[in-house]
Amino acid sequence: DLASLLALGCMLSSFRESAMHPSYSSDYIFDDIVIPVRLMRLLVLENYVPSFFVLGKVIWLNRRPLFKSGFALAAVWYMFGTIIYVLEYMENPKEEHEVANRFPNVLTGLPHALVHLTGDYPVTNYRHLSKIVHLVALVFGMCLTG
Repeated sequence: DLASLLALGCMLSSFRESAMHPSYSSDYIFDDIVIPVRLMRLLVLENYVPSFFVLGKVIWLNRRPLFKSGFALAAVWYMFGTIIYVLEYMENPKEEHEVANRFPNVLTGLPHALVHLTGDYPVTNYRHLSKIVHLVALVFGMCLTG
């Protein structure tokens, strides 16, 4: 704890710029280890044990609503992934068909469908009908994932 507090003090001083961007080539070792010493604070796990106990109790007390919302999320996820697979499937997609390459089968497309349910769209060149399905699924996904 004392070492991490000392490193925190260094980070709050004028030493901050050289500590945030270490060169790892200097002969003075303190320049290179300020950030790892600060991360040592994360290793003090006995401080987290009461929080884990409380978190476990909250999860246990709310297990039924959590199970229901998890089931609803999984159902929307599988339906959305299957519908997008059906709409975007091509028999032998070429390399320029990026969406069809991401959905060669339902199980391979499920991780991409889950990413879309959270609102992140790394690929946007879907067909028009798929975009409508995305809009509806995005509303349901945002309701379920927050």
